[in-house]
Amino acid sequence: LATEGLLEEVAVGEVLLAGVLQETGEILGEADEAQAQQQFDGFFAAHLNQIGTDAKQTALVDYLSLPAAERRGSLEDNKAKQTLLTFQAGNPEFVNSYAILDIHGLNILSTADAEVGRDESKEPYFQKVAESGLPYVSNVEFSDNDGGRFYFSAPIKNKNGNALGVLRVEYQAAILQFLAEAAAPQDSNTVIAIVDRQTYLRLAYTGNRDYLFKTYKAFTELELAALQAEGRIPKGSAPELLLGADAAVERGIDQIEQQPFMEVFSETFRSDALGTGKYLTTQPWIAMSSESIASNLEAVRVETRNTVFISIALAALAILLAYGAAQVLAAPLVSLTNVAERISAGDINARAAVAAEDEIGALSNSFNRMTDELNRTLSTLEERVAERTTDLEMARLQSENRANELTVIGEISKVISSEQNIEVLLPLITRLVSDRLNFYHTGIFLLDESRQFAVLQAANTEGGNRMLERGYRPAVGEGGIVADVAKLGTPRIALDVGQDVYHFDNPDLPDTRSEIALPLTARGEILGVLDVHSNMPGAFTENDINTLGILADQIAIAIENARLFQQTQQALKEFQSLYQQNIQEGWAAFSRDETAIGYQQSLSGGKRLLHAVDTTEIRDAITRGTTLVVQPEGERQDSYIVVPLKLRGQIIGTVKVQAAMKKRPWTRDEINLAAAVSERLSLALENARLIQESQKQVIKEQTISEVTSKIGASIDIDNVLQTAVEELGRAMPGSEVSIRFDTNGKK
Repeated sequence: LATEGLLEEVAVGEVLLAGVLQETGEILGEADEAQAQQQFDGFFAAHLNQIGTDAKQTALVDYLSLPAAERRGSLEDNKAKQTLLTFQAGNPEFVNSYAILDIHGLNILSTADAEVGRDESKEPYFQKVAESGLPYVSNVEFSDNDGGRFYFSAPIKNKNGNALGVLRVEYQAAILQFLAEAAAPQDSNTVIAIVDRQTYLRLAYTGNRDYLFKTYKAFTELELAALQAEGRIPKGSAPELLLGADAAVERGIDQIEQQPFMEVFSETFRSDALGTGKYLTTQPWIAMSSESIASNLEAVRVETRNTVFISIALAALAILLAYGAAQVLAAPLVSLTNVAERISAGDINARAAVAAEDEIGALSNSFNRMTDELNRTLSTLEERVAERTTDLEMARLQSENRANELTVIGEISKVISSEQNIEVLLPLITRLVSDRLNFYHTGIFLLDESRQFAVLQAANTEGGNRMLERGYRPAVGEGGIVADVAKLGTPRIALDVGQDVYHFDNPDLPDTRSEIALPLTARGEILGVLDVHSNMPGAFTENDINTLGILADQIAIAIENARLFQQTQQALKEFQSLYQQNIQEGWAAFSRDETAIGYQQSLSGGKRLLHAVDTTEIRDAITRGTTLVVQPEGERQDSYIVVPLKLRGQIIGTVKVQAAMKKRPWTRDEINLAAAVSERLSLALENARLIQESQKQVIKEQTISEVTSKIGASIDIDNVLQTAVEELGRAMPGSEVSIRFDTNGKK
């Protein structure tokens, strides 16, 4: 009876161990697919950043900046080609080519000469970059037996931010297999697969290589043909592409968000396997891992066989000794049975008491060793899982926080870049920074013209407003975090905790516990300081310098743009004022010199006006500066249109059109025609006046030149004086000319 009970407890222990090891396999499998997901997402994220950086190379920008006719054979052509070859040399095993596409999608330069001249404007990697202006990575494409390929692309822009073309790199899909094998664990009991969520195609597979680029879904031949025409699936027959198709895996992929684990039959292991998967963030793919259930339970079977063997041996020995030592063995066996029951119930801390160095004691020691080993296994596993989970969670939180901060900074930059009035811009910046990034106080200091003081220009708190009212302006470099940053141009953090404790004693900002100041630099010149306060101790780190530094650069650019806009507007106003003054003075002088001040045309003929025509309607049109239309109404039979002649906002005259017939109404087209003629007449009159002034100036210069040349032809002083008097008299008819010398202070 004791032996039978012992065997029952062993069976229960086997089930418990099997469940624990299966749970362990699920956890490790999830860790493997997470590692594969991180490996692939890291690869695509790093290469997107890399191609974005490569596209900014000066050699590529200079090459595309040349006119198309001057590129071939130029020095820039050679430099751009060498740059592309250098890029490809970094990974020649998997990169097919680097190429430059012009703004129309034409391949104009490539490390593969056969590609030059190819139109790639309809390719997603060109169209997506042209639409978004951001780096892009394509899905895997297949053509005739080329093994698959995918593309990274990024815009090439000039210093003004205008797109000049696209940098494109073509990768072999074989690199996906290389990454999967690098992410796979060393043991042969785990298979890593990268699966396209739309086509269920194995893009990478560390199991049987015959299943690489085969789909899990049993597509119809018509569906396969459509996918092959799109380049989403390799060429081949349905039996070849559907090798290893599995409806269970297909359902598991479709439901992986609701049910992350699936139990399927593995062709690689030729047995049941436990699989799991995780979505990639950079591609529409799933990183999957599967482990053989049989291999995970092999250790359980071995331990079970050993335990059963030991148990049977001990039971046989107990039967032989039962007749002589039944009473002696009864108590230890009952105790051992109780311990086995506690272990089967989940109390793995239970231990069997060893009363003697006999068979029962050996069995008790075996149980104790088994439970100790189980404890160590679970403890180690829990620690590994906890450590990995903690690391992943910290990395995720850091990534989310940085992504959120960059998103907020982008939103702030977008808002402030549209504001051109610096009086509105600075308070807007302080309010947005504090509200969006949850800071206690934000202030903006700008250096004065002497660059000796940092003057507070805007703040978002009541204390900051009090500082503004009293004109707070710390001297540059004379103590204080803002003064130091304004002088040195380097960011600085002040905390009230840690080794370098900083004491905040500003009565206007009593809640400050941490402070960071960043220079506002544009075109290599320090414009001022962005001062941010937090009411949390130790709120800022070195990472905040990088993140907020991006915001500070955007703010400096916005401030500089606002200043330049105001200067431009002021210069434009001054120019317009001077131009209008010049027009006014020019027409005033023209009116004084000309005898005719207008022209009148009627059905009987035309005549010049020698006297000003001053009527109520003309004065009204000049005063209002708009077209005056008088229609016949009531007893009034005359109708006329008075249009002011405007030149750059300055009225130089009027055009009055009066109907020859009584009670004739004016149509809208006639009114518009009169306005259009007046605009052209204003320009024509101004041109004629300018030409006339130029002609007068030419005649004047000509006369001066002739008089000067005749005077200079004489060397005798009497002849010089006589010639000067005669020539001035001819140049100014009707005038008396005399020249007298000042002798002894008398004229």
